[in-house]
Amino acid sequence: MRNLEDLLAQKKKPQKKKELDEKTIFFVFLKVIQELYGTRGEESLRPLRVFEKKIYVRPESSLWANEIFLQKEKLLKNTNLLLEGEYLEDIILTQRDFEKS
Repeated sequence: MRNLEDLLAQKKKPQKKKELDEKTIFFVFLKVIQELYGTRGEESLRPLRVFEKKIYVRPESSLWANEIFLQKEKLLKNTNLLLEGEYLEDIILTQRDFEKS
């Protein structure tokens, strides 16, 4: 049986940052988009890749690209808050598709 000292010592240990896969980050990012813009926003933005704390997103039109550019900080803050860590630092808007390697 564990005692209280062991439990408190375990709580004080720095916790390792958990690694998240790309699909999890995409899911949370799209959830934030849906909360802000509804299903139309979710349908109009396609996350393509996460690389070096940057999420690459393909907007459907220049209007959506402009909206994401204007709301970038809010989107990053809310996504990182839901992910419980600093997983994203920037949103890159692109029209290019990435090959899966």
